[in-house]
Order: sequence, then structure tokens, then C-alpha cells
Amino acid sequence: MKRQGFRYIYTLSSPEEVGTATVERQPLWSNRRDEHGPFDIIGDVPGCCDELETLLEQLGYEWSEQPIEIPGL
Repeated sequence: MKRQGFRYIYTLSSPEEVGTATVERQPLWSNRRDEHGPFDIIGDVPGCCDELETLLEQLGYEWSEQPIEIPGL
């Protein structure tokens, strides 16, 4: 089931467990409707590292040596 993309798997072993189970819908990890812009969207830029760095600087981004943790990934 995990190979098919299911993130959570619950095994219920009795009719009583099935009877008392509730379903709680969770938003998909890619659902970002609660986040609001402005956003900077940049397309595919293979071979344009210098131009990308210049664009990011013009947009106000700063370089950091620390890794950034992205929730849900």
C-alpha cells in the first residue's frame, strides 16, 4: 500500500474497532491554500545559474550556508 502512495495505513482487527473508527480528512501535503503570496515563481532554468543568481539577488533573496527545511517534503 505504501508503494501506491498511501501515507497512513490503519489495520482494524475486530468489528468493534470498525464500528468505533472515525475518518478525519487531512489536506494533501501539496495543498497550500492556507498560504498567501506574494510568491516568486521561476520556470525551468537549466544552464542559467549565473542569470538565476542575479535574478534572485534582484528579488531580494540572500544566500545562506544553512539548509532550509521544507515542511511536507
